[in-house]
Amino acid sequence: LPHSLTIFFPIVLARARGGPRPPPISEYPISTHNISPLFWWKLSLLRILKSEKHQIFGDGKSVETTSQSILSRLTKPQMGFACMDGYKSSLLFKMREQQLKKYGQDSHFVIIGHPKLATPYSVKTVDKFVAESIAQHHIFETLQ
Repeated sequence: LPHSLTIFFPIVLARARGGPRPPPISEYPISTHNISPLFWWKLSLLRILKSEKHQIFGDGKSVETTSQSILSRLTKPQMGFACMDGYKSSLLFKMREQQLKKYGQDSHFVIIGHPKLATPYSVKTVDKFVAESIAQHHIFETLQ
């Protein structure tokens, strides 16, 4: 991974310029949004095709899923969290806009991720997301 991206792990908070600064010790809910079955179909296809840009850098593994949970994801909308891992990073732009519409400029948009689950695609996507967010005057903070 490029060194500059490692600062965004494990949790990144994006807040609007002038928004309230979080207290030093606090609990932050992970930002969640509905994810359509179409997304999960695309993700399944990418896994089957084993595209190089979607191969993880590390030896990490995401949470094991059951056949029942896979079927559920492929057939009805699911609640998902803002994540910078792999293809899921493609949802960050849409999730950020939904967050701003629902909670306004003063809300915290909490993104989680793990470096072992980063891919060439997610690195480029997160880089674009950060650049675009900074251009829109959002502020990033890293919690460790």
